[in-house]
Parts: sequence; structure tokens; C-alpha cells
Amino acid sequence: MQWGLPKALEKTLAEWEAIRHLSKMALVEKDIPAILQFLHSKHVPIMGITSQEFALANRTFLQLQEQGIRLTQTSPCDQDVCFSVEGHTVLFRQGILFSSGTSKGKSFFQFCDKVGLRPKKLIAVDDKLSHLQNLETEAKKREVEFLGLRYSRSDQRKLAFSPKIADYQFENSTLTHILSDCEAIKLMEANRPK
Repeated sequence: MQWGLPKALEKTLAEWEAIRHLSKMALVEKDIPAILQFLHSKHVPIMGITSQEFALANRTFLQLQEQGIRLTQTSPCDQDVCFSVEGHTVLFRQGILFSSGTSKGKSFFQFCDKVGLRPKKLIAVDDKLSHLQNLETEAKKREVEFLGLRYSRSDQRKLAFSPKIADYQFENSTLTHILSDCEAIKLMEANRPK
């Protein structure tokens, strides 16, 4: 069976969304809730920006709440804001901007325009350099001072990704238990023909 790119992408996104609904999130940095609480106590405006589609908003909020993270305390806006960027629906809700795969910089500054924010400085942390560069480009256009920090702690883990292990996990996990990498490797080794 030959699948075209749109069909394969649609299947992959549906599987990824299903996995997001079944899996638990774990923080890479255990101190994040305490750091955010400290910044909240200093009244530093904080918001999240994600490339995710707004369809994952509720799941994202639940996963963050399970980790003690709430971005509503010092969010720059306390109401839902929905608008279009490059033909995609962008949603701001509960302190998070869901950019639906569009430019984070364009989405952020269009959000600012919608709610009347005029930031003088912007500090962004992201694991993708391209997102930081995009935010910086848009910030420069508006003469907003920008500091981008690229978060690299997960780089090694991403480089160690094994499609073989991921396929095994996908085929052998259940609705109540998603196999960890270690569990999958042990089972693969145990089931290997001798």
C-alpha cells in the first residue's frame, strides 16, 4: 500500500495525539514549579508558547497541572483569545499560546496586538534554535529587546531515539501501560530468536 505524504502525516499526527492522551508527562527539570512560583511572587509576566494545535489544549493543561505548573497566575491576559496566523487557528488560553505550527514570533506578536500588550523586553527559552531565531526576528521588527536561551538538556535523549524501539512500544503497549524504553528493550531481547 502506497500512502501519500498528507495521508501518512494525518496517520502520524492521530497516533501522536492518542499517545499524548495515554501517557504521563515527566519534567526534565524538577525545580521548574518552584522557579515559576518564585517568578510569580515577583509579578514577572510569564506565558507559554507551543507549536501544538489548540486541539491538545485541555490535555496540555492537565499534564502541566499534574506537575504543579499553572501559567495563569501572572499571565499577561486572563481571557481566551483566538485568531488566525497564516491560515491556522491560534489560541491563547490559561497562559499558553497554541500556535498550531505557525511562526512563534508572528503568533506571539499578533497576540500582543490583539490584547494591547507592548513588551519592551522578551526572554524566551526553547529547545529549538529556529523558534528562538524566529522570535528574535519578530522582536527586532518591533524594537523589542530580546534574550533567547536555547534549552539543550534533552539533546542527547533526542539523539538516542530509536525508531525500532518506538515501533515495538507502539505495537506492544496497551491503553493502561505504555512500555518504557527499558521495558521494550528487555522484551525485544527476550523475544529475539536464538
